[in-house]
Amino acid sequence: GGTNNNVKTSSDLIVEGKNNVVLDTNRSIVSGKDNNESQGTNNILSGKNEVLSSVSNTSINGDTNNLNTVFNSNVYGKNNTIKDVYNSSIYGENNDVSQNSTNTLVTGLNNKEYNGNQNIIFGRFNEVLDSSGSLIGGRGNKLTKGTNSEIMGISNEIIETKQEYIIGDKNKSARGSNNAIIGNLLDISNTTLSIFSGKSSNVLSSNKIILGGEGHNITSSSGSLITGLSHIELNSGNNAISGNLHNINNSNNSSLIGK
Repeated sequence: GGTNNNVKTSSDLIVEGKNNVVLDTNRSIVSGKDNNESQGTNNILSGKNEVLSSVSNTSINGDTNNLNTVFNSNVYGKNNTIKDVYNSSIYGENNDVSQNSTNTLVTGLNNKEYNGNQNIIFGRFNEVLDSSGSLIGGRGNKLTKGTNSEIMGISNEIIETKQEYIIGDKNKSARGSNNAIIGNLLDISNTTLSIFSGKSSNVLSSNKIILGGEGHNITSSSGSLITGLSHIELNSGNNAISGNLHNINNSNNSSLIGK
């Protein structure tokens, strides 16, 4: 039905609407206008200006979505680019999901996922690369090679982490595992089994740290509790530090309180 539809080398179709082109496609339903489906099977396509190539068992609705090699998925929205994707759902606008992403839910605006698996991504301008089992929400967060992590907030950057919980603004975490990072401008590297909160602290190559406050620098330390302002702990462990401006180097099992 409809007007000026073009169907070639296809079978078992329902085509309605206007100016739709269907080539080498079987058992699909196509409606709307100016849509193009080729080499498809078992799809439901509606909307306008949609382009599908090598898509199967997928539902598409919206405007100017582009799908290439997509299977068992749902795509709803506008200007989404979906390529080499399996068993996933994408909702929103200007999202880019590709490079063998599977079992993923993406919703929002201008999000990107490349080579992801079992992720949930929502919000806007988030980017997820080579990651799995993670939940990412907010704006402008970037996760690279992360596993089983949760990231919420704005402009957090996470690289090669496992089992991390990160919430806040402009935090960084690299090559860590089993950490909770809550705050602003915290920079954590090569650290495990720790809890961080506060603002503008740096932690490197440490483990089992509990940290709060602002402006600390912790390196190669373990098992310490640190609060207050601008402490430095280096090559130390099992210390309790509070107050302001303490400097601890190669010291263990100590308590420093006050200014």
